[in-house]
Amino acid sequence: MKVTPQKQAKNFLPDWLTLHGLDAEKCHKILALRDESGQHTGTSAASVPQHTTQLSAVEAWQLVSRALTAAFPDDHQTVEEVRVNTKADLRRQTDAGQRPLTLHDAGNGYPYIRCGFGGRVAELIYLQHEFAHAVQLVASKGTFLAPVLRECCAFIGELALLDQLRHEDADLFADAEATWQFQDARIFRRHQSVLEKALGAPDTPYNYNWNYPIARILSAHINKQLDQKQKWQLFSAKIDLSDLLEQLDI
Repeated sequence: MKVTPQKQAKNFLPDWLTLHGLDAEKCHKILALRDESGQHTGTSAASVPQHTTQLSAVEAWQLVSRALTAAFPDDHQTVEEVRVNTKADLRRQTDAGQRPLTLHDAGNGYPYIRCGFGGRVAELIYLQHEFAHAVQLVASKGTFLAPVLRECCAFIGELALLDQLRHEDADLFADAEATWQFQDARIFRRHQSVLEKALGAPDTPYNYNWNYPIARILSAHINKQLDQKQKWQLFSAKIDLSDLLEQLDI
């Protein structure tokens, strides 16, 4: 989900491309990687799988922290700092239109997360996404990170959750993997064609959703190709998208 940024991207397609060091050709090349890799394994079901878990909100918060601690053992202190100091509102939301979000400062110098958790596996993945946003904000110490890269960090967090569950809870892993695959398919179904259309119309106003398909594809490659130190460089805002693409040979 969208993290509230410290700095806004500009208003039209060329500004978004320039901010990321991209052009239309490079975007099309990245989008094509999904088809080439067979990444599109998600279900085409019309509604979110309704898998549930017995985890409480506190246990879910501990789990998402544990997942990133396992992914970044050398930087576990930062993850723990986020777990302890981030203000999190995990009350189940009554407003269906109220999406999860992360603010960079709750007033105590640490992020604020709003992500209702009522026991659904989909909500657990959303919480992991937002927790990864919070870790990135703290790790980068206020340094601006372009939206595609912010979303890469959040999606890397989701993959860390799947890795954690694979070793920790086989049944919950199976449910989480199925839910994640559904969400994966939905992201591309909703947002890829919108981005592709915009790439042919430079006067298209900026849409934050453009970031999701590019980040989703790159996060899968990052997770497979880069080690924890290289991934942490991304969370720490010590690498830009051009350097990242070079590392990934894209």
